[in-house]
Amino acid sequence: MCPSPLSPIPYDHVRAVEWVEDALELIDQRKLPAVCERLRLTTLPACADAIRDMVVRGAPAIGITAAYAIVLSSSPCATNATSCWRRATITKNPRPAGVRP
Repeated sequence: MCPSPLSPIPYDHVRAVEWVEDALELIDQRKLPAVCERLRLTTLPACADAIRDMVVRGAPAIGITAAYAIVLSSSPCATNATSCWRRATITKNPRPAGVRP
């Protein structure tokens, strides 16, 4: 089992996606069930790679990961909002839904 390090709820022991301090932590679902490894992501491109490479799976977890990716990209965007947000929201070669690599 890969318990959540910050879970305050006694029955909530596993979280596939979790915000910890200033980064997003994901359970690498490609390695389950043999190994439970948590990946720490700190940039939007890293989150996009995790979605494309199927580190995170399932529509809700993918949506949450994408939302946190925007949060991770927001700090540098404070000074140059228009072009930075455009770059932050466009990813190249997204993984199509329902298609296995």
